[in-house]
Order: sequence, then structure tokens, then C-alpha cells
Amino acid sequence: MIKKVLIFSIFILFANNIFSSPLGDITITGKVINAATKEPLPYVTVALKSNIAVYTDFDGNFSITFPDKYTNDSLIVSYVGFIKRNLSIAKFRNIPNFVIELKPTDYGIENVVVVADSKSPKTIIKKANNNIMNNYVHEPFNYIFNFEKTIKQANNQTEKITGELVLFDKSGYYRSDYTKTFKSINYRFENIKRSNIVTRLAEGYVNIDDVLKADIVRNTDNVLDIKNLSDFDFSLEHDMYNGDSVWIIVYNCKEPNITNTGSLYSKSLSGELVINKLDYAVLINTSTLKLDFISDLGISFTKNNSSKNKTNVEIKHTSYYEKKNDLYALKSIEYQISYIQKENETSEEQKFTENYTLKVKKVDTNNPAKTESRQYFVE
Repeated sequence: MIKKVLIFSIFILFANNIFSSPLGDITITGKVINAATKEPLPYVTVALKSNIAVYTDFDGNFSITFPDKYTNDSLIVSYVGFIKRNLSIAKFRNIPNFVIELKPTDYGIENVVVVADSKSPKTIIKKANNNIMNNYVHEPFNYIFNFEKTIKQANNQTEKITGELVLFDKSGYYRSDYTKTFKSINYRFENIKRSNIVTRLAEGYVNIDDVLKADIVRNTDNVLDIKNLSDFDFSLEHDMYNGDSVWIIVYNCKEPNITNTGSLYSKSLSGELVINKLDYAVLINTSTLKLDFISDLGISFTKNNSSKNKTNVEIKHTSYYEKKNDLYALKSIEYQISYIQKENETSEEQKFTENYTLKVKKVDTNNPAKTESRQYFVE
């Protein structure tokens, strides 16, 4: 048995670096991290000039396969808010455990682009808002997501839930208000697998509502609301993303409140929008929200006497959109929340980190399956 494990381990170690297949293909695997913090970077684009491209996962890992005729080509590693790198494949293809560091872009005042009012950040966001009905799916539809949730405690104990999330939106992408949006969207879980057995009702609660709010194009109470624009400071950059010319709008909320963050207890909100210059479609939103407190039921609830309330909260999320059949739709959401919480009144405080990943498998507008309610609990 030990011999088998050893052989398997050697194979995995070898496969996690570089190999050439009998067909002449080369596979390179590696990891992309933030050069400043050494933290992994999810959804970084790793591409060849030949239009072969992949994205890093939530832990910054990637694997890209291409014909060996591109050995003398360059690997282009790019991520919004970071300096792009062009790496010679010939120089690093034999380096084991290859790690790529990306340096954050300096958005200091000296780098801010001063533009005419017709291209100011606020004007761009207004046009993006006004073009949502033209750019995004605007009829009833289903999202079918691959869903994953992990909960990590300070003692490294981990829980994991995987499955599918089937969402039904009876209205499609348009912006009205929180209540109308809430009533339009329902969902259910399918094929759920858990690493632990549910012994209490609270353990079966899956707080997916807050994760879905990361779809800022569909939801309100965020930086895309025209009524909220005066609450933010903006700076503007120009870049390329997947071959498209884009604006990068860096934003910082001056006075966080429930209408621009969705919570009464927000301390700070900052982030970046990536907007296509051609059609004003929002392609990416990345944000960081810090809060004094959130209820165990979610970000929109008020304080109560429960010992399960969460303090010292930080939420980071990134949402990606892509064009499908001439209209944009959500591609994925990466959502992380860290907080301090007591198990009960007498227990000590512990730090928790929850990671959620929603990846769209299918967007169905032809024959969407209706769902009449929201499923808050899974066994």
C-alpha cells in the first residue's frame, strides 16, 4: 500500500509541473500570486498569443495545454489592477512549482487619467446603467451554477458543500429596487454533497442571498445606482481585457450606508469596475466591504441578541460577465467572507473564513424551469 501511495505521489508531483504528451502537446501548471501580499489571485488570465487562454482558480492555480510548436512563444499573464507580464515559455518551462508574481498597479494621483466630462467615471457608469437592458439577458431565464462552499475555522477544521444551484429569474436583467429584484429571483439546490453531517438547523443554512448580491448588474444598492454616484470617489484608467478596450474605474465609498452597501453596519467599501468601451457593458466588478457586524442571517438584517452574530467582518468578491448569444450574462462569482463569531454565549470567539464559488454551467432562456421559492437550507 505504501509503495502504491509513493508511486501515485511521484506521478502527481510530476504532473503538477510540466509534461509533453505523445501528441506533441505541452502542459504547464503553476500559481499566480500578489507580489505585495503573497496571496493567491483568482481568475487571472493566462494566455498565449495564439488565443489559447485559461483562468486561475480561487487558489491562484492554473493549467494550460498547447501544441509544442508554441514553445518559443510567450505566456501573457494579466489581471485587472495588476501589471501585465509577458513570460518566455522557453525560459521557464522546465522550472518546477512555477509561481508567477504580479505587482499591483499604482493608482496614485499621478496615474489618474484626467478626461473630458463625456468620459468621466460617473458618466461612464450612468451609460453602463442605461445600457443594461440592451446588453444583458432581459427575459425570464435560468442560471445553472456549479456551487461550492467551504468554511475554515482558526483551528484549520474545514467543512465543504458542493452541488448545483438552479436560479430562476422571472424578469431578467433590469434595475428597479431591492424588493422587486428579491421577488423576481428564486432558486433551489440539487445534487448536494457535504463533508459533514447536519445535526442542527443552523448548520443546514446556506447564506447564498448575500453571494447573489455580488451580481451588481442585476441587483441594486451598489456603485451602479445613479442615485449613489455622489457617495463615491472615482479614478479612471484605460486597459485591454480579453482583446477589448476597457475602462477601469477605481471607486471608494466616502459615506458607506445601507443604500450604497446594503448594510447598516458598513465601515468601508472600495473596488474596481471594468467596463467595455464599445457597448458600456460591465465585464468585472471586484470589491472589498468591511463591516462592524452582520447578523447570522445575512448582511441586510439588523442586530439581535443571538450569540451567532458576526463581528469584524470583511467581504471580498469578484463577479465576471461574458457575452453569450449577443447578450451578456454572469460567468462566475468568487465570494469570501471572514469574521469573528462565538459558537454560544459561553464559548470563546473564533475566526472563520467562508469561500463561495458560483460558476455558470448554463444560461437557459428558451425553456427556463420555474422555481417558486428560495431554498435556504440543505441537508
